[in-house]
Amino acid sequence: MTSPNLMGMVMKHLDRAEALRLFEQRTYREGPEDCWIWLGSTNPKGYGTLSCRGVPLKAHRVSWWLFKGEIPSGLFVLHRCDVRDCVNPNHLFLGTHQDNMDDMRKKQRAKNQFTCPTAKPRKKVRPRLPSLTNEQASKIEQFYKDNISKPTLLELSILYGVSVTTIFRAVYGNHHKAENFMV
Repeated sequence: MTSPNLMGMVMKHLDRAEALRLFEQRTYREGPEDCWIWLGSTNPKGYGTLSCRGVPLKAHRVSWWLFKGEIPSGLFVLHRCDVRDCVNPNHLFLGTHQDNMDDMRKKQRAKNQFTCPTAKPRKKVRPRLPSLTNEQASKIEQFYKDNISKPTLLELSILYGVSVTTIFRAVYGNHHKAENFMV
């Protein structure tokens, strides 16, 4: 994990216009109040990432820097919406590590929140992610193109039980690169 201080030092040397261009290429926005979904790479915990000069940066931190300004040393960029790949600066706020832990407990997101503190951790099993076949993706692409009152990508993702990123790829034809692609 890259320390927030190292991220801050790297961000000071970024060209804002270039960073904004790259950021917008990798962001899907439906509206100013909706989650802006990060379409770029994500880390194993589901947070959007990008690399600058070999240093991995979290996309939501870059979003804060681009739209709200510098991130003071010792503070974290936290999500109000609890969507890890959301980069909408209006869904983000600054806080300490303790603020993040308090928010996690308040929203009941803590792992083992209601178990014995001495319990042994369970082995993590990663579930298989839902995917679309080329046939399903082609149907979604055609439906979207033919439908005059365009459904939102979020509505389609709920309908098909896959991520907005998967629907985005289907609608814009990126699903032909592989037989199946994951969420």
